[in-house]
Amino acid sequence: MIARAYHLISRFFADENLTKKAYLNVINNVLTYIVKLGVQFVITPMMVSGLGTFVYGLWQVINRTIGYISPASGRPTDALLWIIARNQSSNNFEQKRQYMTSAIIVWAIFLPLMVVCGSVIAWFIPAWFDIPSEYISMVRITALILIAGMVMQVLSELPQSILRGENLGYKRMGLTLFLTLIGGLGTWAALALNTGLIGIAAMSVFTTVLNACLYLILARKYIPWFGVSRPPRSQVKEFLGLSGWFMAWNLVWTSMFATDVVLLGLFTSVELVTVYTLTKYVPEILINITQFLVAGVGPGLGGIIGRGEMKRAADLRGEMLAISWLVGTAVGVTVVIWNNAFLNLWVGADKFAGSLASLLIVVAVFQFIMIQNDAGVIDVTLRMSKKVILGTISIFITIASAILFIKILHLDIIGITLALILGRLILSIGYPMIVGNALLISFKSQLMSAFRPFVITALMLVLGYQIAILIPGGIFTGFGGWVSFFMIAAVTFLLAIFFAFFFGLTSGQRSSMLQRVKIVLRPR
Repeated sequence: MIARAYHLISRFFADENLTKKAYLNVINNVLTYIVKLGVQFVITPMMVSGLGTFVYGLWQVINRTIGYISPASGRPTDALLWIIARNQSSNNFEQKRQYMTSAIIVWAIFLPLMVVCGSVIAWFIPAWFDIPSEYISMVRITALILIAGMVMQVLSELPQSILRGENLGYKRMGLTLFLTLIGGLGTWAALALNTGLIGIAAMSVFTTVLNACLYLILARKYIPWFGVSRPPRSQVKEFLGLSGWFMAWNLVWTSMFATDVVLLGLFTSVELVTVYTLTKYVPEILINITQFLVAGVGPGLGGIIGRGEMKRAADLRGEMLAISWLVGTAVGVTVVIWNNAFLNLWVGADKFAGSLASLLIVVAVFQFIMIQNDAGVIDVTLRMSKKVILGTISIFITIASAILFIKILHLDIIGITLALILGRLILSIGYPMIVGNALLISFKSQLMSAFRPFVITALMLVLGYQIAILIPGGIFTGFGGWVSFFMIAAVTFLLAIFFAFFFGLTSGQRSSMLQRVKIVLRPR
């Protein structure tokens, strides 16, 4: 009995420590993102006015198109992250150093492919998007600079992946805040010096190099085994195979994330890309919030799955989905109601795509963040093949739908959002089934638990849309400006999250969330 009591007490404190680490990781990511949002909030209007609608649209198109070469790196840092997470309780430091070396070897193997693919894309971007002749050289040079930064970014991600894999991502809190501010100041300097897109791209590469140097120092400080050791050939081969699946998934994820902008630029105009990306600016915050949640909880979840505790892993996955749903619903409703007013104050009334387009963008983003939760869980299980195959099918459906809605029916921004929603339906069904098989959760029980939140979200978004079409975009121009806007938006968010919390979640889910908060706030 004493041994049993000791085991339970030890398990309790282990759970509590895991919860604190997970929330510290999430807090680090959220604080960093808040600073990033603050920087973007100031810099984006300066970019739109300083570069002009056309050139700003070019910047968005170049960034999203260049993003397609990211998978060509082999994504060894993704594989390293989840392998370390699955083995974080191991004291075999030699093996972990071998994993790190394997990641570097895989990066070196894929480096020529990355350079060649990037150079080809940089050369053909002007032709693909019908860029006027006076901008061709600028576009190609900007693209090549961004490619150089992407090559170096893989090395900067290496120490970050190790920190996250060891569940120590929160150790980088001050550093990430500092680097975010440096990046913003660099963009401001490039705009102030009138260096155009080339200068902005060069400053982003400088930030990447600084990022790599500082994270290397941080990893050496907190990771006792940090270093390299010659791995056996079999391990490199295994690592290469796993990296291949992560590479394929990264290509799929990049396509899902960037296809809308690229297709809109191909089928309509660069100017319309500017309107779309600015209308999508606030809804897209939801995607990053979900990434932070998965990044913060993922390493701990990996350790739980690695120990075979599937019931506990299933419960944690349920909490992740509930939190994502709660925040996504509250933010989504707030955005639907006030997006027009926000853009009117921020960049001008002519940059809003319309209330219906804004609603559909929110729906598409909300669908994506729920998919992203289960995509992160699948990463932890290292069962990548079905995930990649379904993602590839989803992209083809999206492209075919975009051709129908944009090229044939001329629905433009509304068309691309409908294409995204339709294309991702297969993932909304398929990914929960994959996770259910891995964590021993029946699909029927998942459908039953999702019905109530789905209905509440649909009702709240429809109500938000009905309110939005009654509110003029310039309502805050003569009514307190930004101060009034933020106060009323905050009240809207609080009312939405209150309603969703009490009507969309079960009593057990509410109790679980509150208990997690108590653990985080409890003094050690």
